[in-house]
Amino acid sequence: LVDAAERAEKRSDARIAREFEIALPHELSAEQRLALTRAFAADLANRYGAAVDFAIHRPGEGSDIRNSHAHLMMTTREVRETGLGDKTLLERENRWLLANHLPPSQLQLKDLRQAWEHLANTHLERAGHDIRIDNRSHLEAGITIEPTEHVGVHATQIERHGGAVSRARISPQSADRNAETIRRRPDEILKLITNEKSVFSRYDIARALHRSINDDPQTFQNAFASVMASKALVELRPESTGLRGRDGEARYSTVEMVAIEG
Repeated sequence: LVDAAERAEKRSDARIAREFEIALPHELSAEQRLALTRAFAADLANRYGAAVDFAIHRPGEGSDIRNSHAHLMMTTREVRETGLGDKTLLERENRWLLANHLPPSQLQLKDLRQAWEHLANTHLERAGHDIRIDNRSHLEAGITIEPTEHVGVHATQIERHGGAVSRARISPQSADRNAETIRRRPDEILKLITNEKSVFSRYDIARALHRSINDDPQTFQNAFASVMASKALVELRPESTGLRGRDGEARYSTVEMVAIEG
């Protein structure tokens, strides 16, 4: 496929494939993540008439179990019976697209993010998980907490070969700003959580904080206390000593989610 894609181009520096990197929900099993990735690859292929290949990268030993992701490579040209044909719509110039009453590349990419969100949430629901992903940026969702960055496969490979790689989820400066934001507006962490699930536990709050601030124990405790004292937090079920493990944990939601779900 790569050889055919290279032969279809006249310029030696032409792009022959477009890469998509997607974070796979760690709540899904390996088989379910494979099915989800295949479904998205099929959607890309059908949408653009291109060939799509993919590889799933699982978390390495000792790394974050949530770092499961897939790399998809899509040819920049349509696949026809005689071989590779014209450039896909995603590779066309915006001037040409607009002249032909077609959406520009930015809108196409936004539509792809929405398609991925719908597919992922469908597979999560099918697997019985009460969790959803939200493709909107923090800014679009009205959240000022600075997002974390994905630690990619190249960083992992460098580390495995003895290289020094920062494994920080977030820069110290961003972590400090997030800690201050959470101190002043603890409901922002609750917004992050309810973008994924409507009912949650203390563990979910701790996990969200862990992704957003540094690992200093006092900073974490202060942030956790601020969130638990938030007026937006609603306790749905108190902790039960009669149940084992997380089944006995208290369950929470927010004032907004309770109002929406009646």
